[in-house]
Amino acid sequence: MTQISDIVIHSDGACSGNPGPGGWSACLEIRDAGGTRQVVLRGGAPHTTNNVMELSGAANGLAYALELNGAGGAKIRLRTDSEYVLKGLREWSANWKRRGWKTAAGDPVKNRDLWERLSDLRDQAGRQGGLELEHVRGHSGDPGNEAADKAAVAARDLSRRRTAAWADPPEVVSPDGAGGAKTDGPSEEAETFRSEAEQRGYRRYLDPFHNNKSGYLFSMQLRVREGADTLYFVNVDAWDMGTLSRGQMPRLSLEANVQFHTEDDNQGDFANVTTPFRGFEETEDFFSRMWGAMGFGRYERADPGPEAGA
Repeated sequence: MTQISDIVIHSDGACSGNPGPGGWSACLEIRDAGGTRQVVLRGGAPHTTNNVMELSGAANGLAYALELNGAGGAKIRLRTDSEYVLKGLREWSANWKRRGWKTAAGDPVKNRDLWERLSDLRDQAGRQGGLELEHVRGHSGDPGNEAADKAAVAARDLSRRRTAAWADPPEVVSPDGAGGAKTDGPSEEAETFRSEAEQRGYRRYLDPFHNNKSGYLFSMQLRVREGADTLYFVNVDAWDMGTLSRGQMPRLSLEANVQFHTEDDNQGDFANVTTPFRGFEETEDFFSRMWGAMGFGRYERADPGPEAGA
C-alpha cells in the first residue's frame, strides 16, 4: 500500500433549532504518491445541538484519519470554522482534564463524552506525528469548508426522518481531490421543482452571492403583492447535493429566504429570514404570517431582473 503523506480533514456541524435535528460531516482529502482521493463521513441525530454536531464531525473525521495513518508518517490537519472545537482542543480540554472534567467554576463540562474522545484522539495524533489545527472562516468560499457544510446540512435534513443517532459508512466522492463533491448537472428533480415554481408565479434567476459556490443551481423568486404594492420577495435557492446524497435522499436541496423592508426611522433597512423549504404552501404561509405579525413595511428596492442566460 502506498504511504499516505497528508490527510486534511474538513469538519462541520449543522442543526435546525438548538436543540433540534442535526447533522455532522467530515470531508477528508487523502494524499499519497498516486494522487489525492476524497472521502466523506456524515451522520446525525433527530434531537441534538450544534455543538454536539461540530464535535462529532471533528472526532469522527480525526478517528478515521488516525486509522488510515496506522503507525504514523502522515501529516494530519483538522480544518473547521468552529471556534468551540478549536479553543477546546487548544486551551480548555487540558485544564478540564486536570480538574476531573470540571470547569473553573466547578461545574461538569458539557458534552464531556465527546470532549474526552476528541482529547484522546488528539493525544493519539501526537504519538503518530502531530495534529495541525486550522480555523477557516465559514461561508467564505473555501472549497473544503463548503463541501463539509453541504454534507452536514444534508445529514441534518436526513435526521428529520430518523428516530435515533445514525452514521453512514465512509464514501469516496471525488478521486481528483478537487475539494468538493462532484456533480453532473441539474437533476430531473431540480427541473421538476423549477417547473412547479414557475406555475406558481416564481421566476428563475442566478443569485450572484451563490453563483460561484459548488453545487448551486439557481434560485426561484416570487414577488408578493398587495394590490399595486410589493410587500416582499420570496427566494428559494436550489442546490444539487450530487454524490453527497448517496441515494438516501433527493439530490435536490432547497432553502427558502425572504428580505422584508423594515418600517422604522432607517428607511432602506431590511430584515432577512431564512428557513428550510417545506413546500410551497407552508413556506409561503410562514412568510406571510411573519410579515403580518411583525408589521414590516412595503418593499422599496427595485425589482431585480434575471441574470443573462438564466
